[in-house]
Amino acid sequence: MVRERTRRDFLVLAGKSLGLAALSSTTVASLLKNVEAATKTVAHLTPEEAAINEDYWAIIQNSFTVTRGIINLNNGGVSPSPRIVTEALVRYIWQQEDATAYTMWQILEPQSETIRTGLAELFGCDREEIAITRNASESLEILLMGMDLKPGDEILTTTQDYPRMLTTLRQREKREGLKLKLIQIPIPPKTSTRSLPHLKKESQIERA
Repeated sequence: MVRERTRRDFLVLAGKSLGLAALSSTTVASLLKNVEAATKTVAHLTPEEAAINEDYWAIIQNSFTVTRGIINLNNGGVSPSPRIVTEALVRYIWQQEDATAYTMWQILEPQSETIRTGLAELFGCDREEIAITRNASESLEILLMGMDLKPGDEILTTTQDYPRMLTTLRQREKREGLKLKLIQIPIPPKTSTRSLPHLKKESQIERA
């Protein structure tokens, strides 16, 4: 049996996984140590207190290499990678360039099973339940394509669903005779003073 995983367990295991990746790189190890040290400084705080600790979040912010001149609000499809990930990626690319075929098929490819085992431990499941895909969209497409639906079944979603997912659902609709129903969500969303009591109160004060 797999016991319920807590957020603390998840972070501990994630730290161990990153630690293994950092063993072969001084730069990556240094980045990880900074984050670990910062996390220890807020370990005794409540979530609310940690959320407003600016010193801690400054270190987390510096763990990313994004420009400080633009605030990135699009983290859904193209979120920036932490520096520790970027450094590891660059390191592996150079390693591959040294001996391309040998590195790809004799070193990196066998490691995929090691990674799958580590991910299974991280998420508290069996390794056979883990599939490594190219990105989140591909993962979601596999799930949507694998749902047991029959001709005439209805799929209910909204116009704000991710475009790639709507394309997948429309494909199944045409191929298998399913019925896709989209709930129209207005853009921008319509606000009502009935749902915003504080605005209604301010409006009454203005009229007075």
